[in-house]
Amino acid sequence: MPVYGYARVSTDKQVQKELSLPDQVRRVRLRAEEHDWTVDEMFVEEGVSAIKFDWSQRPAGRRLFARLHPGDTVMITRFDRAFRRPLDIISTVEDFTKRGISLFILDMGGDVIKRGSVGKLILMVLGAVARFEGHLISERTRNARNEMREQHKFLGGRRQFGRRQVGTIRKDHAREQDAAAELEDAALPLIVAAAEAGMSLRGITEMLANRRGIKTSHTTVQRALRRHQQSQPAL
Repeated sequence: MPVYGYARVSTDKQVQKELSLPDQVRRVRLRAEEHDWTVDEMFVEEGVSAIKFDWSQRPAGRRLFARLHPGDTVMITRFDRAFRRPLDIISTVEDFTKRGISLFILDMGGDVIKRGSVGKLILMVLGAVARFEGHLISERTRNARNEMREQHKFLGGRRQFGRRQVGTIRKDHAREQDAAAELEDAALPLIVAAAEAGMSLRGITEMLANRRGIKTSHTTVQRALRRHQQSQPAL
């Protein structure tokens, strides 16, 4: 009986105990040994979201599904390593049931396919909870970013003109960036006045370098002017 293992992480934060790829692989192999099985191949997925892609659509998942035949067994540590969407659960369980493929989930105690409708129901409930949690995380992230924008802060990527960088950066770099952001923010009225007077973007860039010691690009000046215009109340 061929036995295949599957492991997945979607972000660097999932390298914690019981979520890292090496730990998932280790747990699958140990459980297989308890049943006197040998894992023929491990299919490992790194940096792939289960929310965006169904199991059979992910690179390693696609290779796994192409190898499966009736009588095979697939082992995973937790259901959320394979599923995040209820429809994916339904289609996969129905496909495995028709083809006689076992789905062994360690944290659920064994083969969920053999549990029939009860196993399918449990997976559906867990999938709905996981999807709900995903929506909550997205909502919290969106609200946090909106609050930071209102406070003229910026999170992630290159720091925007006149805005502080918020995140895990060294304190000395944070002080330097805060000072630069304050200098740029103070220069914003000058930029706006120069643009209203008809000065070109490159001309404003040269003026900032000569008069304020601010080295930037004309595209950055353009984005700063656009954000300023968008922040003004509509007449």
